[in-house]
Amino acid sequence: MAEEKETKQVQKAKENEDKELKKKKEEKVSDKTKKSTEKQDKDSSIDDKGKKEEDKNIKESDKKESDTKKDKKAETTEKEKKDDTQQEVEEENIDMSENMEKIVNSIEKMNVIELSNLVKVLEKKFGVSAIPAVAPAAAGSATGVAESEKEEEKDIFDVILSEVGSQKIQVIKEIRTITTLGLKEAKDLVESVPKPIKEQVSKEEAEEVKSKLESVGAKVELK
Repeated sequence: MAEEKETKQVQKAKENEDKELKKKKEEKVSDKTKKSTEKQDKDSSIDDKGKKEEDKNIKESDKKESDTKKDKKAETTEKEKKDDTQQEVEEENIDMSENMEKIVNSIEKMNVIELSNLVKVLEKKFGVSAIPAVAPAAAGSATGVAESEKEEEKDIFDVILSEVGSQKIQVIKEIRTITTLGLKEAKDLVESVPKPIKEQVSKEEAEEVKSKLESVGAKVELK
């Protein structure tokens, strides 16, 4: 009787030991799974962060380039106006005084409405009227024929982006400038070359698009 009781106690102790070992094993597997999941989440977070950083860099670069282009365009327009005025003055042999230069500079800064009102005031003040110059009919007719012939000579092309090159971000920026695509659409297009950028466009436009993309390392075909 005592031996049977002792045997049962030994079996029970063994069962408890087996349960404890099983529990520790399950806890170990659970910890390993948890660590693996945390690592995957961390890697995914790093990838998302990298993509967001790339998008942010592209947007910032776009903004800086856009601002620079606007500034350069404004400077170029102002310089062209001054150069045109100076050239006209020189051709007409007009002696520009300091006061005249100030007036011309002031007029250059006016908008369309202000210029229109100024013309009306001058007409009333001095009793004159601004009469537009009329080109000779023959010259107008010749110009029309020349333009018609020019349009007939134009060829139609498709612009195909065949290779992106090493400057992917710059290519994406140029694609967005050339087309109306958003950031994501432009990235998708660049990542799935060869792809058409422009279709059924004139030779001049096709050559211009090709030149812009090749300037940032891309390869382009005209078909």
